[in-house]
Amino acid sequence: MLPYIIKQYLLEMRTLPLVILLAVGIAAVTGQKDFNVIVGGVETVIDNHPYTAALLYTADLAFYTQSCVGAVLNSRAVLSAAHCFYGDDTLLWRIRVGSNYANSGGIVHITSRIINHPDFNTFYYYNDIALLHSASVLTSNNVRPASIAGPNYIVPDTQPLLAVGWGKSSANATASERIRQIQVNYINMNTCRNIYVILAMYPTTDMMCSGWLDTYRGKECQGEAGGPVLHNNVIVGVTSWGQQCVLNHYPGISTRNKVIHPIVGGVETSIESHPYTASLLYSADLAAYVQTCVGAVLNSRTVLSAAHCFIGDATYAWRIRLGSDFANSGGTVYTTFRIMNHPDFNPFYYEADVSLLQSASTFLYSDRVRPAAIAGPNYNVGDNQPLLAVGWGKSSANATVTERLRQIQVNHINLATCRNIYWALSMYPSEVMLCSGWLDTYRGKECQGTTGGPLLHNNVIVGVTSWGEQCVLNQYPGISARISNYTSWIQANA
Repeated sequence: MLPYIIKQYLLEMRTLPLVILLAVGIAAVTGQKDFNVIVGGVETVIDNHPYTAALLYTADLAFYTQSCVGAVLNSRAVLSAAHCFYGDDTLLWRIRVGSNYANSGGIVHITSRIINHPDFNTFYYYNDIALLHSASVLTSNNVRPASIAGPNYIVPDTQPLLAVGWGKSSANATASERIRQIQVNYINMNTCRNIYVILAMYPTTDMMCSGWLDTYRGKECQGEAGGPVLHNNVIVGVTSWGQQCVLNHYPGISTRNKVIHPIVGGVETSIESHPYTASLLYSADLAAYVQTCVGAVLNSRTVLSAAHCFIGDATYAWRIRLGSDFANSGGTVYTTFRIMNHPDFNPFYYEADVSLLQSASTFLYSDRVRPAAIAGPNYNVGDNQPLLAVGWGKSSANATVTERLRQIQVNHINLATCRNIYWALSMYPSEVMLCSGWLDTYRGKECQGTTGGPLLHNNVIVGVTSWGEQCVLNQYPGISARISNYTSWIQANA
């Protein structure tokens, strides 16, 4: 599936997994959408989860009842699950924040816009993600935005997760108005699929499974549909579906954050060989900054990268490391002054996936820091021409990520061939994208973990690494933004 990031707006999103729960019904008598609730767990308080939003639905525009859950992302946006809102008018939903209770207290905001992922599948619940925009400011002293998982965030097997929403103390109890939380465990995808296979259901790699497999201890369920699933206070999933929700043996499913993978294969190199290469550092807490994307120096203040790295991020969440062979040490770190995503960037199809970061101070040029040359508007790369990708990564698919800068040679793959390969996945690389890789034997690959990193032809940047499916597999080319389509915009704004 095309990478989509939850941070989204994120995220608008950098990409979270959604927890998936099935069997969505409509309770026409009450005018409430009948999503099951958290079962088990314990009561909590909104002060512990100040990002939690009760999403209120009405069938008659008179009586609004809590039906789904969301997480505040910024002063106007709430993250939730697309299946909650499918086919609904914006007028049917409101947003309650700042309350312990599902249907009272806090402040209720009018919804000005609902954006469901354009590829949301109502049958299989693929891309089950949505954003609600408020007509008024959401945040206050007791309503604060959530932190979402970064692109390299990985939840290890059996790690404890926390689901938040409104629910029941037990399967047979009546629903409680009070906010609840429940601890569940992360369940790896192979185990999850083995459980669901008898139901002919197949959780996909953009989903995340959670629950308890040993004894029944409760479960996150559809009544918190759209609600956050957290690991160490970071949102890693959005509750989506799950079968027979109050039964222990069927895990709950979330939509997973898209992981940005590193270069796989290739060889180590030095920053002197690629002095334009920038390690772009992200922080979710403004304390620890970690290499997350890659960029290329264009001039004494500007770095070129991929727009999807920065969607919805404050400028101060990113810094720029130059002049180092290493992703997270050495060189000089610069404060980011401005982030400018291309105005036509599409966060779902990744078109116009280019961005410019501007530094608050001048880059000091040396033999380890130099600007790169970019392709002009008429630059053409011939079929099968060798290209070079640069970034941080792994020596092999199963190795751990190394801190040392790597490079890998790949070949340009023409668009017709690339489309034929991706057609089976219902993905369609467009004319503003450039495909690269190896189609004969596996020799490594540039992947999303070099996201934003340069793709070069004869020492000229012709692409910015953007996306690719099943990154460590040979048969799916890597996809980059084709720089020749954006030369004028880059030159005008760099």
